[in-house]
Amino acid sequence: TAYRRQRQMCIRDRSMGLLPDARVTRLDDFNLPPPAEDQLYEITLEPEGGSPTGLPTGPILAKGFGAFQTY
Repeated sequence: TAYRRQRQMCIRDRSMGLLPDARVTRLDDFNLPPPAEDQLYEITLEPEGGSPTGLPTGPILAKGFGAFQTY
């Protein structure tokens, strides 16, 4: 049996939930905290069902920092 892994969204070393198996995902569907300037966002690869600890344990697939935008 192949070992299945899932992408997981993390903020401040805390899981925000698993990302669906899709090439594009809108993050506004998640219950994210209000953004903070220079807030680190990470997407990690975790075992099926997510991190067993609730903290990121797998390799980081993507990361970025939040920034306030004025229009």
